[in-house]
Amino acid sequence: MSALFSCVQPVNIKEFLEDDKVQEIIEADSVGLVNYTGENLRAGNRRITGLNPNNYYRIEVLDENEDSLDPPQIWFVRANGQLGELNQIGRVSGGQITGLNNNLFYAIWSASPLSGVMTLYDLPGPPDALSTGTPINPGLGGLSLVNPDDTYYLDLESLNSLSTYTIIRVPVLPPGTNQTINFINDNIIQLQNNGTIDYIFVEDDGTDEFASFRVLRVRIAGVGSLLITVSIDISDKAVLTPSTIPPVSQAALFAGPVSGLPTLILSGFDTGSVRWLYNNVLIHGGTTLDLNNVLNNNEDYWLIGTHVFYVEGTITTNGAAVPYSASFDVIITP
Repeated sequence: MSALFSCVQPVNIKEFLEDDKVQEIIEADSVGLVNYTGENLRAGNRRITGLNPNNYYRIEVLDENEDSLDPPQIWFVRANGQLGELNQIGRVSGGQITGLNNNLFYAIWSASPLSGVMTLYDLPGPPDALSTGTPINPGLGGLSLVNPDDTYYLDLESLNSLSTYTIIRVPVLPPGTNQTINFINDNIIQLQNNGTIDYIFVEDDGTDEFASFRVLRVRIAGVGSLLITVSIDISDKAVLTPSTIPPVSQAALFAGPVSGLPTLILSGFDTGSVRWLYNNVLIHGGTTLDLNNVLNNNEDYWLIGTHVFYVEGTITTNGAAVPYSASFDVIITP
């Protein structure tokens, strides 16, 4: 009698899970996705990926036939990617929603910029009928206010059905605890005068699929504040330098051309993979971005407020090109 022996190599679980064929099997079992965001979201195994890390999301859980549950289940996405209550909402820093059920569908909406003509007041106390303010329309860029020692109020009277809205104040930088805020005199809110704050407006608690879901981004910084603040969540993988640059004003841009702004340099990404985008449109390819050229040659960036740019690319890990992305804000002051 003879025996045949063979040697079985040990399996590394990390390498096993990262294998392309294994990933295909895992992704074959995925959640259902009904995407109302206009973004390139992807359904996966108990998760949804491709979310904008600077945005906010509302979710409705649907049954296997894509019908609403009874009673409806409405959730909001927390900063850690888990579902939560409205007062737990946050920017989805990891770009994905996790902990979902593969047997269900998920309808998803993203917050749109709060727009319309409003009135901004710089006063020591709430405005009255005799107060004089400045008409504004913040739109995509939000509000950029220059004096942290002043008190600002915003009159939202032009918005419809204000009494039906819940407003959540989300401190972004410095980070803090979310708060529900109340109207003053039915249609006025006080703006917190510290750092970067997002205000989330949700109509009827978001329980209707057509309910308004909006965000107002407000940045209050001193006169010597930075024009660009780089916020990148992959510092262990890549480095974007410089992290700050001096301020520039809209008046200087119109007088232009401006000069002396640094070139952003991204190191750590795969050669040829880096793309710089604005409003999901490619503006440049390569590891460097000359801010002088960017600002001087496109008046779309001259509007007062905050302009969000993105940089994306890949970093090869264990032989696979893994995609990463980050964002930075360009702030134009008067």
